[in-house]
Amino acid sequence: MKWSYRIGRWWGIDVYLHSSFGLLLLWVAWQHLAAGDGLGQTLLGLLFTLLLFGCVLLHEYGHALTARRFGIATADITLLPVGGVARLERIPREPWQELLVALAGPAVNVVIAAALLGWLVLTATWQPFGELGVVSGNLAERLFVVNLALIVFNLLPAFPMDGGRVLRALLALRLEYPRATLIAARAGQAMALLFVLAGLLGLSSPFLMAIGVVVWIGARTELHDVRRRTSGLLVHRAMLPEFTVVRPGMTLQETLLAAQQWPDRDLPVVHEGRVVGLLAHPALAAAVARGGGAELVQEHCSERLVAVHPADLLDDVQPYLAATGSATALVVYQGRLLGLLPAARLREFLAAARR
Repeated sequence: MKWSYRIGRWWGIDVYLHSSFGLLLLWVAWQHLAAGDGLGQTLLGLLFTLLLFGCVLLHEYGHALTARRFGIATADITLLPVGGVARLERIPREPWQELLVALAGPAVNVVIAAALLGWLVLTATWQPFGELGVVSGNLAERLFVVNLALIVFNLLPAFPMDGGRVLRALLALRLEYPRATLIAARAGQAMALLFVLAGLLGLSSPFLMAIGVVVWIGARTELHDVRRRTSGLLVHRAMLPEFTVVRPGMTLQETLLAAQQWPDRDLPVVHEGRVVGLLAHPALAAAVARGGGAELVQEHCSERLVAVHPADLLDDVQPYLAATGSATALVVYQGRLLGLLPAARLREFLAAARR
């Protein structure tokens, strides 16, 4: 992100701090000084702010590390005065995966809040909420309250916040992905307007207005992406829905006979309902021709698989296939194999679209 500076790298992910973060620290210091606090209290307030954003950073790592479990890398994490952003290289292709990734961030705040609550109970340092303020009160208890607020706030259905992504994931279980995104983004824009209106009416701090603006921009970006996907060439339009499935224990001769209906297509190798490899048809024909018909499929299939979502753009899939050197992508939705997308067919569709 522009005007951001790298502050470190943890768990293999670079972390950046936006330059506007300095304005937040100045605002915190001014709040303390305006309340008549001395240098010690002001420094304590700045420490509280840094600890708060430490919680935000752990929240973003919750998203990033959960996404990594599904093979999705995170380009970087950026801390802004209004929160953090984990920039995933792609969105999860299955709704249940996006649901888990979205919930992982708030789950981190739940763990932090529980740990702080345990500390407050064990040390008997709990004080009435009425004695807490923005710049005053028990540091651990203020962090506890802020983490509770982060949990509730992030789960509001305001796309692209966590709650909005949860909403999209749930909708995508029943609706096509672009339609689910459209509904979630519209809900995010509506929530953003409420944030801005609340700020204008003086019902909360100016930060709520700033968050409303950020949410509006994020939702608008997602809407633009939906329109691009709706009007662009999608994977499901180019995929081949007919294909032959083979088992690892079949001989190549049996496989060649089974593949006669679609002789020019690679063969997904399935074991116990799961795709475990891909057998290239040219390699199959060549092996049988040299007398290897008795050999087994598992000895010749490739385990280097490329799985794409039916709503992915063809433009996005092409470099993915090229980088892996695969000749065919598997089109998968909710764990089910829908079709094949050979690289040659992908190139044909893209060439036709550019004429």
